[in-house]
Amino acid sequence: MKQSFGVFVVSFFLISCASTSDEIKPLTSTTLPITTIQEATTLATTPKPAFHHPDEGEIFETIVKLCDLAFNSLKCEEDCFSSEANLIDCSNEAKEIGINL
Repeated sequence: MKQSFGVFVVSFFLISCASTSDEIKPLTSTTLPITTIQEATTLATTPKPAFHHPDEGEIFETIVKLCDLAFNSLKCEEDCFSSEANLIDCSNEAKEIGINL
């Protein structure tokens, strides 16, 4: 008898839960946004060739003579031979003060 009463109670409980299942809603599926991965486009630029200062010739001698007149001749030579633009500036300066070979 106790056993049948237990089955009755469990059955009643399950039926009462099933009758109030309006509160239980099924899970809604959520769709995630689609992400597209694109490879980055790189632009290739032609590198400018490295500047190589002259180690002989008329321009070299002109710059050496110009820098001999400077207070710090080593610094002058480093500055003048550091880039093509500086080399042109120093060469023009040498011509302005009358140093020509």
